Amino acid sequence: KSTAAMRMCMPPSSAVFWARARMQAPTRSFLLTCHRPASWAAFSGRVAETRSRGVARSEAPEHVLVIGGGALGSLFAGRLGALKNLQDRVWMLTSWEEQAQAVAENKAVIVQEGGNVGSKCLIGQVQVARSLPEVRERQVDTINSVSRGRVNVVFIAVKQPNVRRAAEQASQILAGVHGGVCITLLNGLGHIELFRNAFRNNDVFGTLIHGVFTGGAHIETPGVVQHAGKGRLSLAVIGNDPDPLSQHLLDQVATTLEASGIETHFVKHVQPLAWEKLCVNVAINALTALLRVSNGKLLESDDCRQIMTDAVKEAHAVACKVLFRDMGDVDAAACPLIADGWEAMVDKATAVARMTAANRSSMLTDIEIARDTEVEAIYGSVVREGQTEGIPTPTNLMLLRLIRAHTELHAEKVDDDEDDSWIEEWDRKYGNTVAPGPIPFSS
Repeated sequence: KSTAAMRMCMPPSSAVFWARARMQAPTRSFLLTCHRPASWAAFSGRVAETRSRGVARSEAPEHVLVIGGGALGSLFAGRLGALKNLQDRVWMLTSWEEQAQAVAENKAVIVQEGGNVGSKCLIGQVQVARSLPEVRERQVDTINSVSRGRVNVVFIAVKQPNVRRAAEQASQILAGVHGGVCITLLNGLGHIELFRNAFRNNDVFGTLIHGVFTGGAHIETPGVVQHAGKGRLSLAVIGNDPDPLSQHLLDQVATTLEASGIETHFVKHVQPLAWEKLCVNVAINALTALLRVSNGKLLESDDCRQIMTDAVKEAHAVACKVLFRDMGDVDAAACPLIADGWEAMVDKATAVARMTAANRSSMLTDIEIARDTEVEAIYGSVVREGQTEGIPTPTNLMLLRLIRAHTELHAEKVDDDEDDSWIEEWDRKYGNTVAPGPIPFSS
């Protein structure tokens, strides 16, 4: 790769990281804890064995597709692409033109570590496409010239307004792939049923994974992503235990993620973790977007701290009621989210804001570039479930309405020149009930 070309997409302040760039796979050691029963009993041992001897190319996924070119999608694509065993096998599908141009020019995503992650600069070899037909066409050329196989692992890292499109794209790319894996990395709640419907209607015989990633990342400039919060990735298998072929691929995926520097573990229930992340999001996202400040600035104001506390307290109360309803008394009572109380969640949200003090939240970025936000998936989820369970959520409702009002009064609709005929086809096949629009409130 051209050193000059790589530097072109890096901000001036990142030049000092260039000497520390590494093309080889990271060698850091991570602890992987497996919580799946029976069929996952030997998982940790296999991962430890693989970690000690490296990840062979034959043990990696055939090809990996990351749908979404934002911060999270870029982070996963970049870290996976930095592994030698995934060279020329990582793809990014994005409609963000500036990002697509930068990645295409450099044939890479640059990952700059910061915060509690480290100080390395990784260069992940990533191939980028703007549409699904382009992925298929270019993959045929790649298979013929470089490697064998097809995409059998898909990561979903899009904003909630784009989930329907991503579900259809993932189901199309995995149709006919026995044992394929799709991992969602989305904020908010309620998207899993949407993916199940898409997979069912496209005859996808693979494993759907609900993932929750607690790390922090933001785009420095197109083609460059800052990994500022280490976090970890929790994965839960949706539906029945996977068949042997799918389970083998899941072993490979988890081992590969660990080797890339993303701490990964399996859990029986992912809902508590999704609600924990939601509690952190309601504390930070809307306030940073409305006040146009970085995460850490919120902690400098007593009024901001009080609003953060109120929002988290409401979300926690709703989460407790929903988890008892959906998981049952025994499993729900064992969740740290419930056992530790709302005060612990306030402390966690505060710690995240402090740890990612320089970060600009995704909702702030969306507001600044007049893009649809995830306000319905985050604050809307809290308010909707609160109404269902009879729990007042006035702070979350006010933040929801303020973001809606700002979008209505200031945002300009961005014409991305994309073909939206797929929406009519989706509604014809599945109906429009799986992706509700703005939530009407009676109070």
